[in-house]
Amino acid sequence: MKYIPVASLSAIVDLIVAIGVAAIIFSRRRLMGKSDALVPNFMRAFIFMGCGFFLFSLAGIVIFDLRLIEVSYIFGNAFFLIAMSFLIFVPARIFSMEDRLTKVMSWVLVVSAIFHIIFNLIFLKPAEAVYFKPFIDWRDSAPPALQLIVWALVAATLLGITLLFIIHGWYHNDRLIRKRSRIYACGFFLDFTGWLSIFLFAISATKNKIILVGGGALGCVLISLGMIMLLVATISKDSPVPEKQSPIKGSD
Repeated sequence: MKYIPVASLSAIVDLIVAIGVAAIIFSRRRLMGKSDALVPNFMRAFIFMGCGFFLFSLAGIVIFDLRLIEVSYIFGNAFFLIAMSFLIFVPARIFSMEDRLTKVMSWVLVVSAIFHIIFNLIFLKPAEAVYFKPFIDWRDSAPPALQLIVWALVAATLLGITLLFIIHGWYHNDRLIRKRSRIYACGFFLDFTGWLSIFLFAISATKNKIILVGGGALGCVLISLGMIMLLVATISKDSPVPEKQSPIKGSD
């Protein structure tokens, strides 16, 4: 391998984390209860995120043609939009909020994903290779305006979920919901900052190696940390409160 595809290798780490998180949640679904609305939503979200990371990891490792790399990026971004359409239900279910608006926003994300695929396949352009020895990465060749729309939808979803957990759950009366909400807020915010880092790389024209490497690799690391925190919050339970011991008979 002449150049090291650092972002693609980082995406493999994210892929492993996403698959691992989905597997752990699936294996613990009985302990969490069949009625727990978090299980199906997180399962579907992490599966689609795993598919997205898998497609992002192919560049420079399995495929080298710039057009095929662009196709993998197109579908990878679409899978992320679909994953957001499931994650958006999480706070609505936890806080028993009216989900009519949530359903509309979810469909907006799904329709945007379909439009993203169709438009970019019709006007397909090869991805742009970016060299910074000994590393290489690829920039999405989709129109900047469309990239901005995709980023804005994903970012707004992650940031909105973060704010909902802060507003409704940070000081919630229920201890378990309060604990979960704080971890969820931190996890979703890490995912938001990771997505922001990748987007800044995608639109940046800089030659600075720190920004070029950090944009893809650091973004993937932050997203992995965020997914792990989402797992911790999902499987967390209240610590049992020790019962007050009754005094021993005959003792003073």
